[in-house]
Amino acid sequence: MREEYKQITELHQKLQTIYDLVKKYPNDMELGEKIRKYYYDDTETSYIYESPDGGKTVYRRKFNDHETSRELVKDKSQIDLFPLKA
Repeated sequence: MREEYKQITELHQKLQTIYDLVKKYPNDMELGEKIRKYYYDDTETSYIYESPDGGKTVYRRKFNDHETSRELVKDKSQIDLFPLKA
C-alpha cells in the first residue's frame, strides 16, 4: 500500500509540473520544447557530442538541452571506435 501511495504522489507531481508548464508557456512551440525537455530529463539521458576542432576537443550536452553549458569529454576511448576518414 505504501508503494502505491508513493507512485500516486510521484505521478501527481509530474502532472502538476506539466500543468505549470502549460500555464507558463502559452506558445505551442515553446511549450513543446519545454515538455520535450522535461520528458528527456525524466527518462534516459542522451547526449549530443560536438567538436569545434575536428575531434581534438570533444564536448557533450544533454539531448535537447540548449540552456546549460556543455561539458568537456575527457575519456575519448569511445570516440576512437569510429575514426574520421580523411
